[in-house]
Amino acid sequence: AIIGGGASGVLAAVALLRNATAADRIIQIDPAAVGAGIAYATTEERLLLNVRAYNMSAYADQPDHFVAWLDQAHPGNDADAFVPRSWYAVYLRETLAQAIAASAGQYQHRATQVADIVPRPHGAQLMLADGTIIAADEVILAIGHYTPANPLARWIPDSARIIPGYDWQRIATEIPADAPVVIIGTGLTMVDSVLMLLANGHRGSITAYSRRGFVPLSHVARVTALAPFSRADGVRPLSELLRDFRRAVADAAAAGIPWQAVVDSLRPHTQGLWQQFGTTTQRRFVRHLRAYWDIHRHRIAPAVAAQLDRARQTGQLRIVTGRASAAQMVPDAISVTLHTGAGSAQLTAAYIINCTGPSTDFGELDAPLIVALRNRGLLNPDALRLGIANGIDARLLDRMGQTIPWLWTIGPLRKGLLWECIAIPDIRTEARVLAADVLAAAHHHVAGA
Repeated sequence: AIIGGGASGVLAAVALLRNATAADRIIQIDPAAVGAGIAYATTEERLLLNVRAYNMSAYADQPDHFVAWLDQAHPGNDADAFVPRSWYAVYLRETLAQAIAASAGQYQHRATQVADIVPRPHGAQLMLADGTIIAADEVILAIGHYTPANPLARWIPDSARIIPGYDWQRIATEIPADAPVVIIGTGLTMVDSVLMLLANGHRGSITAYSRRGFVPLSHVARVTALAPFSRADGVRPLSELLRDFRRAVADAAAAGIPWQAVVDSLRPHTQGLWQQFGTTTQRRFVRHLRAYWDIHRHRIAPAVAAQLDRARQTGQLRIVTGRASAAQMVPDAISVTLHTGAGSAQLTAAYIINCTGPSTDFGELDAPLIVALRNRGLLNPDALRLGIANGIDARLLDRMGQTIPWLWTIGPLRKGLLWECIAIPDIRTEARVLAADVLAAAHHHVAGA
């Protein structure tokens, strides 16, 4: 059984179907239609992928698969294009449909939620919200991202004027065109929220703030990647790696090569370097360097960057550095007191959009399934509170750090272990390995029964 029908869940299903036998039955459980998830659940075509088309194939061994689909479905877009996110949701659904048709295995989508998972001698029973009980030999958690917690909750526990950043429908329909808007967070979700507002003719002011005020940087034309680092370098202090990286950027600039190429050259090595660091160094990285990493590694399409630049140049969009020190409801608005390096500032908005990023502390999340799994000792936060505790084989770890043989995960939930695991190129590679391991385990159980 696969719990979750977003990109991680679909890529896991596609990989399983590819190698399934007639005896294999794959059940995917998600109340929504598969393929969209949070990331691609929009019909607004001005919201673009943050990755070029050539790197978005669902198959690790067929790198041109998405480009070929794109050529048929939307001719005129080449491999370097940044295409609408909504197109990718269609691609995932169609790829899954093709995998189902070509597979010897059986596939079923159950449009409901999993309320609890009860272990049994081999596998588990899934207690569904509709009252159904499903027996599964293997279970994959592909639940992706959870919506961000309310950063103003200590002052305003709940308000219809605070909208989650991924709630595109509410952003598009509830916020009046002339209303002043404050966005909490200045990362990728902020970018999407600003684009959604502008796409719907928003005329009011937009103020976005975060502790550092960093905004995602732009992609540039594709160049041949450099290779300044490799795992053969062995374990090195973070400060030494940072120094060598800066030197590589300087050397590249002297040769007329943009820094983006140097960052991209790290991709094959990032997971290995991350695991070499150890927990103490990883914490230092998250505390001191994560904000810098995010804006350089997770970049935006040049056309999107140009729209942001225009909005800032006209004064409609303002980026502020600071953190909230108080907030209160005022007539028809919310007032936020911002602590800045220069003192304090007052922001008043008719609506606030929460773009602080997904909730990742699985020791605190109150989603019913997460609470149920925590109470059973089946799910535990990782040491960095970036995801859940799991092993290199993608199996979850119980409270004692022991492997749970039938419970697996994929995608963003593995961030604490892998760091680089949220982009399609990473997830599709995970899916391929995961599918082979899950099917081998399932067939072993059947053979031993």
